[in-house]
Amino acid sequence: MTNPWDSSPDQPGHEHHTPGMQNPWDNPQDAHPQPTTPPGKNQTSGLLIGLIILLSLVVIAVLAWLFIGGRPGDSTVAETASPDTVTVVVTTQPEAPSATERSTVTVAPTPSTLETAAPTTSQSSARSVERSTTPQPPVAVIPPAAQQAGLTATGWIDNSATRCRGNENLIYAGRDSDAWITVCEGGGQMTYRSNIFGGTLTATVDPARSNPATGEFYVNASPSIIEVVGGGVEVTQGGAVIAQKSFPSAWVMY
Repeated sequence: MTNPWDSSPDQPGHEHHTPGMQNPWDNPQDAHPQPTTPPGKNQTSGLLIGLIILLSLVVIAVLAWLFIGGRPGDSTVAETASPDTVTVVVTTQPEAPSATERSTVTVAPTPSTLETAAPTTSQSSARSVERSTTPQPPVAVIPPAAQQAGLTATGWIDNSATRCRGNENLIYAGRDSDAWITVCEGGGQMTYRSNIFGGTLTATVDPARSNPATGEFYVNASPSIIEVVGGGVEVTQGGAVIAQKSFPSAWVMY
């Protein structure tokens, strides 16, 4: 009797299968087939990757050209001025992409940098001198008798209403105990001033109808006409004399 446990173990490689039957463990790949990738998709992915690499190289090349060789001669110069020295800071861009080089140069100011406003000041001063050299009438010389009567170089000392103003000079003066008249010249015109007949008047003298050398002055005080003739004054209106006055003291200083 044969013991079933005494039989020899099966040897590998001698397995027998039933014809027409297949052991599912003989080929695991056949049991689970792997998906396949279409050939067109692989080609598209390769083209996309190649295009990205090409664009990256172009961008890098453009940036390198702009940074290295785009503006080789650019430079920045800044100047800082102080009362005693002038500091010049020069910033230069190098040829290769490296740290910016800065150099500071301190120089002493030259006379040409300090004298900048001299021409303008000189021209302004010259114009001021020209304005101040306008010809002025000669200062009146007051005779001793006129001084004793109270006359000064600007008019009557006891009547401020008839005194000359500013740059005017006295060219005629006449008076009585209750009347004062002066004619002053300045700025190219003559001015008549009077305190007479109970009132004061300031008016422009008509040079076309006047003769200062002889003490004759014509004043249009419309509707009246005032005429000073040597030692007296006459007022007319509508061709008729309405007032007149003679001066015991009168002087022409023209």
